[in-house]
Amino acid sequence: MTQPKPRKTLLRFFTAIGILAALYFAGAIHFYLSKPNITRDYYAEHNAANAALSDAEKAWPVYHDAQALWHTLAGPIYAQVGQLYNEFEDRQHKLEADDPHYDRVPSPFINPDNQFDIPADHPLHADALAALEAFQPTLDEIRQAAARPAMGIPITDRWRNDREWTPGEALDPSPDLSRRPLLLEVSMRKHMPIGYLLGVFRFDSTAAISNEDPDRLIDNTRAMIHIARQMHTEQTLLDQLIVGRFLTTAAEIVDKALTSTDPLFSQDQLQTLQTLLWSDAVDQSRLDLTHERRVADELIERTYSGRPGTKGSITIDGINLLGASEGDAPTPRVLLAAMWPTRHLFANRPQVERSLTEGFEAAERVHNDGPASYPQFLGMLAEIEDRHINRGPVTIPLLIAPLGRAALTAHHTRTHLRATATRLALERHKLTNGHYPETLADLVPTYLQELPQDPFNPGHPLNYLLRDNQPILYSVGSNGIDNHATPAPPNTNPADLHARFANPNGPSPTAPTADWILSPAQN
Repeated sequence: MTQPKPRKTLLRFFTAIGILAALYFAGAIHFYLSKPNITRDYYAEHNAANAALSDAEKAWPVYHDAQALWHTLAGPIYAQVGQLYNEFEDRQHKLEADDPHYDRVPSPFINPDNQFDIPADHPLHADALAALEAFQPTLDEIRQAAARPAMGIPITDRWRNDREWTPGEALDPSPDLSRRPLLLEVSMRKHMPIGYLLGVFRFDSTAAISNEDPDRLIDNTRAMIHIARQMHTEQTLLDQLIVGRFLTTAAEIVDKALTSTDPLFSQDQLQTLQTLLWSDAVDQSRLDLTHERRVADELIERTYSGRPGTKGSITIDGINLLGASEGDAPTPRVLLAAMWPTRHLFANRPQVERSLTEGFEAAERVHNDGPASYPQFLGMLAEIEDRHINRGPVTIPLLIAPLGRAALTAHHTRTHLRATATRLALERHKLTNGHYPETLADLVPTYLQELPQDPFNPGHPLNYLLRDNQPILYSVGSNGIDNHATPAPPNTNPADLHARFANPNGPSPTAPTADWILSPAQN
């Protein structure tokens, strides 16, 4: 006798529910039993390495103390400049609202690299110079500290607290490593006090050019390069991006000195600057992804450790990279219980680790091979995003995406440094022979060991020409065509000059028909 149809349907329904529940709990048990414990203490390793350094080898205490003095001297001026900038922007917005055809004019205040880029005829400029003069003895100490072998920054877990902490205060040992702030968070925060140094050196170097003081300019250039070396040893992606800013700024300042004044440097001084920019600085602009691999390992351990609600760890979606604030409520445990096993049944750890390995290898190819490898990197990133969409932590593509850009940035930094070093070689040639050479090949081997290569035109050197008896060094830029040193249109986004390598399908239709002018530096 057959069962009534409703009973048969109901039996199948509960059977299906039972199978799904069994699979769910099997996955939950598997995930719980296989979750790793966080055992590697990268914080302790970092602090142990710094503890082995003597005070004479560490520059961080000098930078830390100098920052407090600089804020005392310059803080009120920063505040006034910021107020003027905000007022200027408000006026611009009002003019744009009143007239749809109004063309915005650049602000005379707050250069992204130097908030003291104040017009010389403005009263605040004299105040800024007075603050800089009062800071000179401390700036001498910073230059001396820059020659030390290490930055020597201890890691502390007290970044979220308001109280002051001393340069020598390190993280106390903790038995529960999963409760520590993410290594990524420390990487983003620990060098924030270093940023002010770049603006101080730029401002002081501009003053040195105005006062025709080449020795002071050389000392600043050397200090910026040495600080870049110290930061390079920290081996974090953020550190190395700041390294690029320091090195590029050093090159731009030297180029400005060569462009805006009568002969300022002697033959020996030109050679000193050339050596700094060509060899030492180029080496320091190389990308090291060791620390980023550690960050990736920690993110994987946090993701699969079963502690997404823990303060300072990532959430189930991998979004909350910097941890919860003091007032954030924990994620409901019922929701987490419903999501953890299901999510990780579709995103197992080996697959995540494989994606990260592929991302790092692709970024390293970009770094080694130059911009030509960038489209392949973007294609690989798209595959990883598709692989993990709705099936794993979104942290994975978020972590990989900056790697290729950082590798490309490091490559561009080296190119910029070599272009400025080449400009110095041109000046040495002129100082000796009374004129610039006809070609860059005339500089080899007396003034250059080799020709500087153009990353946008593999196998070819940077382009060089004389215009109104002034030397111009340039790359073919985004279109890959020599436009005879045609500069980019005004207000062009610098990234557009590299747009060809941001589009795996070919040249960007919005890329300007222009070259990348490396020297003289384009403001």
